[in-house]
Amino acid sequence: MASPEKNRFELIDIVRGLAVFGMIIFHFFFDLTLFGYASFQIGKTLGWIVFNNVISSSFLLLVGYSMGLADLSPKKFLKRIFRVG
Repeated sequence: MASPEKNRFELIDIVRGLAVFGMIIFHFFFDLTLFGYASFQIGKTLGWIVFNNVISSSFLLLVGYSMGLADLSPKKFLKRIFRVG
């Protein structure tokens, strides 16, 4: 096995893991309502709407912050921006 990168930011990895976990939770309950196994409205409740917006915003913030930390050349940076977009 390769040794882990020495200059990783553990906090970013933790927040990224929490964002993935939050997205799994949201989509689990979304699928329950979509297939008729739950009766609550996930898209019309303020709590679920806020939860969805927080999770999706955290993904975008983490992508931007990680790309800023990568210290890429302008050409590589634009190539990654187009790939993400």
